[in-house]
Amino acid sequence: MWTDRTTNAILFDTSETRFAWSTFLWGASAVVCSVLPIASWLAVFVCGPFALYAAKQNRRLASEAGVAPSSAVRPGVVMGLMGIGIGIAMSALYWINWTAFTDWLNSA
Repeated sequence: MWTDRTTNAILFDTSETRFAWSTFLWGASAVVCSVLPIASWLAVFVCGPFALYAAKQNRRLASEAGVAPSSAVRPGVVMGLMGIGIGIAMSALYWINWTAFTDWLNSA
């Protein structure tokens, strides 16, 4: 027998939360990868874009469900964009100073 409580539980989709936290985690990993030597391209081509995609999915699902997007989306988007920007800058710096960078790695 269906009740209001059962119907509401079925209509509520928890995928908004999943995409919100994946946005946050992809954004955080973009920031971490952006400052790591050699792995900064991961922030530019993988982590940052995935954070933006997950944010788009969260907003779409939230609007379809008629609820506000999760509060974890905005920090995830900011970190994703920061990761992309820092990753581009770090990749350019590594490319420009590649010999100095490899000398530094060999001296350690």
